[in-house]
Amino acid sequence: MTPFCPYMIYFYVSWYLQLALLAWHIWCNPTAKATHHFKLMVGISSLGMALAQVIFIVYPTWCSRENVDLSGVDPLTVLIFNRLHSADAPTNCWPSSHVLISALFAFYYTYYLVSTRLYGRGKTVVLCVLVWIWSIGIWLSTVFIKQHFWPDVVGGLVIAGLVILFERLYQCRRSRRIEHNVL
Repeated sequence: MTPFCPYMIYFYVSWYLQLALLAWHIWCNPTAKATHHFKLMVGISSLGMALAQVIFIVYPTWCSRENVDLSGVDPLTVLIFNRLHSADAPTNCWPSSHVLISALFAFYYTYYLVSTRLYGRGKTVVLCVLVWIWSIGIWLSTVFIKQHFWPDVVGGLVIAGLVILFERLYQCRRSRRIEHNVL
């Protein structure tokens, strides 16, 4: 049985910051390449969420939330839990949207940092590692705060992988078509 870790709620709600971070970073670096990466991330996230929505309709799931013991937990954490549980119904659990979007964020933000070469090699490596640690923390938080089960996490990662594979195949096909038309 997975233990309950109330302070993982901070990783869970930091997911909303991930969404804003990409837009902020590109706002600060308004290049054509940055704009391309932002559009790519928005498009891929939309595709992933559309696929998740189809799954939610075809295969609806429900997550019975265990009674979590918040005794001895600081008031801010209790407030965040209460707000989360009142706003987020325990439905549409498989795949986890938090895992899906944060996996796509980690992949494409890493891709953005490496391909734009805005920073030196050392800073880029550190930023990429931090982005992945942050995303993995979000994945783990979904289970440790009892919002999801492990299969929901795996489902989010599988859907993210399929979306990334689709996008990469599409880009390869598109570049071949452009190359063929030029020659």
